[in-house]
Amino acid sequence: CIAGVNSCDESSSLNYYASIWNENQTFFFKLLPGNYSVTVRELEWNGATWEEVNEYGPRSILILDNAVMIFRLPYNAPLSISDIQSAFTISIDAPSSVFTKMEGDSYKTVTVNIGVNIGLIAAANESLRDLEIRLNKTGMYNLDPSNPYDIYPCGDDECSYGVIELEKLRPGENKTVNFVLELHPTNDAGGGYIILRASLVRARGEMTGTSYDSVYSDDVVVSLCKLSTVIYIKCYYVPGVGGDPDCESECQATGCDWISLGVGGICVCETDAFPRCAIP
Repeated sequence: CIAGVNSCDESSSLNYYASIWNENQTFFFKLLPGNYSVTVRELEWNGATWEEVNEYGPRSILILDNAVMIFRLPYNAPLSISDIQSAFTISIDAPSSVFTKMEGDSYKTVTVNIGVNIGLIAAANESLRDLEIRLNKTGMYNLDPSNPYDIYPCGDDECSYGVIELEKLRPGENKTVNFVLELHPTNDAGGGYIILRASLVRARGEMTGTSYDSVYSDDVVVSLCKLSTVIYIKCYYVPGVGGDPDCESECQATGCDWISLGVGGICVCETDAFPRCAIP
């Protein structure tokens, strides 16, 4: 308040949300000279609302000039996460099979979007900081031996595994991090596959500084299926012999090849069919 300008309130309060268990904080109040009482109330979030757990004071103070009051609050050192394997969840979201076909003299490289879902249970004692999530290959079959696959963002020069770093994960929070997998097929007709595993490589407890690591997802298989090319006769027409008189126009409408026989002709089509897949 300002004397003679506006009325004074009976009380004033400031709120502060602590992010670490032993953090110090200074509060400033502008007051007229007089006697005041100061109270500190400590609240915790119970999942639905703020619940008061401690009250310190009131303590009286006479204000004639600048003054300082110090509250030394008791703190119990927080507990680290006792079982990170149960508290941290990690899983892979990926298609069970992908398809490729011959393009020129080789099969096309296949690009696959891979989601890694991570979470920290609401009952965890602290948030996690500086997380490193890794996506690895644990097995593969019938991929190009010179360069079988790449995972992005690359964790090494050869992109043999992927790495994504996160700043923070709070209790009760879930996130999805996205990797890109490129599969390079062999040129034979047989299918292939890759086996993937995601892991928490490292993390740090926000309040305790405890190091956490070595949490793994279940393995997930992505099968690479190769489509075979099938050539077939769609229709034909030969005057005086038989067939469909509209065969040529239908052939052109469907993008197939019309092979003229001088008198009449044959419509020949090509399609991808009979996928050849591999499963562990």
